Amino acid sequence: MTLRFRVRPVELGLWRPLRTAAGDVHRRPVWLVFVEDDDGNVGVGEAAPLQQAGTESAAECGEALERFVTGLFAPALPACPPVPWPDEAPWESELRTSMPEQPAARAGVDLALWDLCARRAGRRVADLLTDGSVAASVPVNALVSTPREARLAAEAGFEVLKVKVTGEASDVERMDAIREAAPDARLRIDANGCWEDLADALLGILALGDLELVEQPVPTDDLLGLVQLRVGSPGWRVAADEAVRDERRGRHIIGAGSADVVVLKPARLGGLGPCVRLARAAQAAGLGVVVTTMLDGAVGRAGALHLAAAIHRPGDLAHGLATGSLLTEDLADGPTPAGGRLALPDGPGLGVWP
Repeated sequence: MTLRFRVRPVELGLWRPLRTAAGDVHRRPVWLVFVEDDDGNVGVGEAAPLQQAGTESAAECGEALERFVTGLFAPALPACPPVPWPDEAPWESELRTSMPEQPAARAGVDLALWDLCARRAGRRVADLLTDGSVAASVPVNALVSTPREARLAAEAGFEVLKVKVTGEASDVERMDAIREAAPDARLRIDANGCWEDLADALLGILALGDLELVEQPVPTDDLLGLVQLRVGSPGWRVAADEAVRDERRGRHIIGAGSADVVVLKPARLGGLGPCVRLARAAQAAGLGVVVTTMLDGAVGRAGALHLAAAIHRPGDLAHGLATGSLLTEDLADGPTPAGGRLALPDGPGLGVWP
């Protein structure tokens, strides 16, 4: 069976720049990836590179996709479900060979193929990612920057609020104001490795008050720092985010117990398969798993939601998938949060279409 691919670049705007320790994000260039089989079935994926978060640049992603779609690519489409985990999907090796340094581009093609397989089978993508039960909905956190946003999120039913911090003195005042605006919410921070020194990280985190989760407090390569912060924690959990830069590194972090939680981003890890395998390994080791996007459009967020629903267990932490409201326009009418949860769309496939 021959598969035909095409891509379409789209630039998504943000209502306001998102400030992170790795740099401000002003706009989101993404690529829609379409794949069609000989029977006229079509799947869609989304490549959403964000170099600050560990993927290739936007230019590199676009160039890789253009080279890919002009070549010949004909992987065998398996029966449903396509693979018994933790085996690879049949196209993963070919994608790694074709785009070895472009995980976001691989993730876009990978998602389109999962969507196509699920549509052919008349099932949801989440159903193909697990041989167990699929969650009907998953809890999600709200990404907030101001007290007003925190109050509105809490009023909308979000129980967990996530705040980007930069390691500056102003973080403390802002966190105090957010806590006052939403006193019943659980707070987590995403530091993006802003503290270069372990002592500064510990003092900086302690100054921010009671926290549920601390994402990537130290630089990506400082796994020892993650371990030391985990051991010295007075109650918050330490998450490895940017440190999980590929599947091999993720397995090392899980095996060494370098963090309490691993953050999985399909665009950085190159697709859904690596994320599922790392999630299963983390859960087997007693670690938490959080699935997040990187300001993806609706197609990418839908893919991440199917992943989260496939690996989520009762009592797990909230996932970072409720970012659609940060965009001034979107690729499709994707799932929207209700009461701090995202419901899995009805199938087949991803349940969204641009």
